[in-house]
Amino acid sequence: MQRLRLGAMMQLKKSPLIIFWGSVLLALTGFMPVRATVMVGDVTSYGKTYINYFMNHGYLERDKPYLYEYSVKALERVRQQLVKEGKITDIWVVLKVPSTVFKLDSEKSVLEKKATCNLGYGDTVGNPPAPELDNCYSIYFVGEPNYQNFLTMLLALPQVTEQQPSVVIDNLEELTKSFSVRASTYSGGAYFSKPVWSPNSDLVAFGIWKDGLFNYEIYDVKEDKYFQTAALNHHVAAEPIWSPNSRYLVFASLSDINIFDTSSGQTRRLDISGETNGKNFETLLSFDIVENKLLYAFDKNLLTDYAIYELDPKATVPGLRAQDVSYLSWGRPGGDGFKQVTSPDGRFEAKVVDTVQGSTRSVNKLIQTNPPPSAGRSQPPELPSDRKGLQAIVWPSLGVIGGIMVFWVGWLLGARHARTQLSATHSGSPNQ
Repeated sequence: MQRLRLGAMMQLKKSPLIIFWGSVLLALTGFMPVRATVMVGDVTSYGKTYINYFMNHGYLERDKPYLYEYSVKALERVRQQLVKEGKITDIWVVLKVPSTVFKLDSEKSVLEKKATCNLGYGDTVGNPPAPELDNCYSIYFVGEPNYQNFLTMLLALPQVTEQQPSVVIDNLEELTKSFSVRASTYSGGAYFSKPVWSPNSDLVAFGIWKDGLFNYEIYDVKEDKYFQTAALNHHVAAEPIWSPNSRYLVFASLSDINIFDTSSGQTRRLDISGETNGKNFETLLSFDIVENKLLYAFDKNLLTDYAIYELDPKATVPGLRAQDVSYLSWGRPGGDGFKQVTSPDGRFEAKVVDTVQGSTRSVNKLIQTNPPPSAGRSQPPELPSDRKGLQAIVWPSLGVIGGIMVFWVGWLLGARHARTQLSATHSGSPNQ
């Protein structure tokens, strides 16, 4: 019996009555319109390049916004290069990525030159009207949605002419191979994500995207040098986190967990694809600073039924800490966010600035007349959310229990004292 998500997440007990009514409910929903089957779309744009992608809101592909945000900027740079070389016209380019959950308009990718390109936000009620772009290139893309494939489609646009306004791509793999040498001459630039400081303020990590590959570049403020982690196998799907001792930087995709050791300069990769079977939509990271262990989790059933694993960064094999967890409140990826971040001790400022060629990053020392209150003082460690919850329950409970015990002991002592007084009164009475 799977868990059902009905408004709020509930864990159903496997009693015969609930199983019976659950079966009735599932049977009834087969004859009712279901909102979860409505296709939802989004649009990411930069300059004259648009990526219009669709998904089912029951299938939240959380790594896609990262992928498309950087890809659209790089593709716009390549589009401008192609225009300057006279290979394509300086008009809009709309790359449409359909959801594989629904029936496709075409089983193959199609390149077209159209009088009007319609962008869609899906069929749900309340969405803004779909904008229209006049005189445009349309790329209907079917395949693995990565930057290299998008670049291949863009480089193939010169095949679309007034005489041949529509081109069907029969073999994407062969086309990508034929464009591999040419593609290397078109750089989309490098783009940095928001800085993430280590707890001791000595290191700061910048996510860097370049031509479809994503890794982290770490700056050592003491040594005044940069060093890089290995690249992710898939798209970034979690905010990176530092270990409490500032030695390890952990980052993840939907298929792997990566642990970068700043002491050795080596990246250790844990492949979790065998455990997720490619069905997870989230990867979450945290640290248990009490036991000094990395915690990572992923969902097994549409953002429910999480499995939590623990790993000592020096150990080789992770252990299962919990499974079938209904919900986790660990940090989730939230886009680039603030691109100007001050170090925890207030001494440095890390900054990312967007430019025409991509973006740049810098770390500057701040001039301070008064140190921040936390500077030079050790702070109590931040507890992971599960231990915070445990602490919030245990300490008040101990207070209540302690109060009851004090009351009970006081009552016993008072009763004993009263009996002693009563006994003394009787022993001194005239009748004795």
